[in-house]
Amino acid sequence: MDLFKKNIAFVLILLPIVIFYGFSVAYSTNIPWFDDIENIPYFLSRLLDASAWYESAEAFLRPNNEHRVLSARLIVYLNYVLTGEINFRALALIGNLTVLGIFLLIARAYLKNSGPLLYLIPAAFFIFNLQFYSMTFMTIMSLQYQLIICEVFLSLYLLIKPSRFSFGVAILVSILGT
Repeated sequence: MDLFKKNIAFVLILLPIVIFYGFSVAYSTNIPWFDDIENIPYFLSRLLDASAWYESAEAFLRPNNEHRVLSARLIVYLNYVLTGEINFRALALIGNLTVLGIFLLIARAYLKNSGPLLYLIPAAFFIFNLQFYSMTFMTIMSLQYQLIICEVFLSLYLLIKPSRFSFGVAILVSILGT
């Protein structure tokens, strides 16, 4: 593939990514929505009010309905520690960045196996489509579903690498995703 076609392919791959994140940033709000309330401020208040280590652990590990959201809670806590506040807009953006992680893992595995760059264009349009409103703009849904998919893909990607370190990281990521 000559340089011109390669540059066109990159532009076409970047187009849905830029549109997806443009909409994600432009239309997200710093307001909790439905399950965001139980999963973020309620979790954080339980964690911060915990008087013993086991209460803190319980705050992180307690399931919400049928969902386990340890990774999302770790991100919420880290964001709170770094900023001193709960910013639902920033947390949703972090969750939406995992869609980029999913795409990069797929693209890396595909290109590593000598797949033509041109065939990644439809994949980019499929992956970076404007999803249901709640998947993109509801904080806990973007932190939960998309993040878990990214963690599963990452652990599978790391499992095929022939090193003990990659295997160990794959196990750690799969535990976080479970």
